[in-house]
Amino acid sequence: MAATRRGLSPSDGASNRVLAPAQSASLVRRHFLVFQIGKMLLIVAGVTALVGLGLILVDRLGLGRLPGDIVIRGRKVVVHFPIVTSIIVSIVLTVVLNLWLRSR
Repeated sequence: MAATRRGLSPSDGASNRVLAPAQSASLVRRHFLVFQIGKMLLIVAGVTALVGLGLILVDRLGLGRLPGDIVIRGRKVVVHFPIVTSIIVSIVLTVVLNLWLRSR
């Protein structure tokens, strides 16, 4: 019965054995695990794409090059302290999150 379900007929040399309950449960767990890993990979890919788009938008808006952001350039090293950009991003996120949480 199980062999014909997989597309093999008993004449092909396939055995007619039925899986034991423990083997069947193991297969279900394995398929569930593979499904969960697939979902997790899709979520990670989506978040990565959103972060990438966010970085592109931040660059186009000029954040990170505002007056008040400190840039120290040495011979081989550039150190960047985006103080004003951090303050602006913090204020914007605080306002957006407060509005979103109060609307719920």
